[in-house]
Amino acid sequence: MTATAAPRQARSAWSSLANFVALNLGWFACVLGAADGNGWQGPIAVAALLALHLALFTAPGTRGRELLMIAVLTLMGCAMEWGYTAAGVLVHRDGLPGIFGLPYWIVALWALFATAFDSSLAWLRAKPWLAAGLSLVGCPMSYFSGSRLGALEIGGETWVSLAILGVAWAAFVPAGLWVAGAIKRG
Repeated sequence: MTATAAPRQARSAWSSLANFVALNLGWFACVLGAADGNGWQGPIAVAALLALHLALFTAPGTRGRELLMIAVLTLMGCAMEWGYTAAGVLVHRDGLPGIFGLPYWIVALWALFATAFDSSLAWLRAKPWLAAGLSLVGCPMSYFSGSRLGALEIGGETWVSLAILGVAWAAFVPAGLWVAGAIKRG
């Protein structure tokens, strides 16, 4: 390992940890705000977390690509979320319709989640099957937790809807990792 590689790896580890913490803080701000009928609280918290991400963990010469990656992955995620809503798999609470008619808090959450594809989730880029497997199980549990907290409702038979969410996420996360890598490589 070269003398400059060790500090770079340490910065990367701290950046990934900070991203993981920010994702959880943003998730709780969005979900609890929506559950309490204050869907505007989450987007404000997410805006602050995104500003910190860009200021502290994005190299100045790469901010344009980072913003492009966030925008593309947010649109992709919102399209998927809209599909869930249109199919009756999910019903979001509290929200003035934002992009694709989704509440602003869910759009904000997608923007924050987009930062993970080149940060805390980047290690999965070389392991797409592991990314798919973890997403198949973990991501539906996030929606289930959000429903238990009151931010959304899971439509139809819960297990069927969770299975649909899992399969969609198992495809989305590896694709999102590929998209993020392609945008970052330029």
